[in-house]
Amino acid sequence: MFNSEHIFFVTTPFDMRVGLNRLTSHVQMHYPEHWHEGALFIFSNRQRTMLKLITIDTHVILLWQRKLHGRNFPKIKTDQVELILTPEQLSWLYKGVNFQDTEGVNLKDYVVY
Repeated sequence: MFNSEHIFFVTTPFDMRVGLNRLTSHVQMHYPEHWHEGALFIFSNRQRTMLKLITIDTHVILLWQRKLHGRNFPKIKTDQVELILTPEQLSWLYKGVNFQDTEGVNLKDYVVY
């Protein structure tokens, strides 16, 4: 889905009314060593109904937004300010599935409705 070696999930809820400039500034301030390497940064709102994903490459800034209607994205259980995700974990999170509950489970045939 997304082609990035570094995937960071910002666990602190973010106001989703902010635009690209505010998200870019946050990334540049808090991730000075990764922001220009094509890393992917994920932000969620307090209600966990929306995700914004941002990546900054040499010549382009990309922003994706995903909103769930009638459901919430899973609450990530951690004391950390950020999590580093694998591409598989990102895929499950993007579908609204709690990847922390899927460790060791064969999810090949799992379908999200």
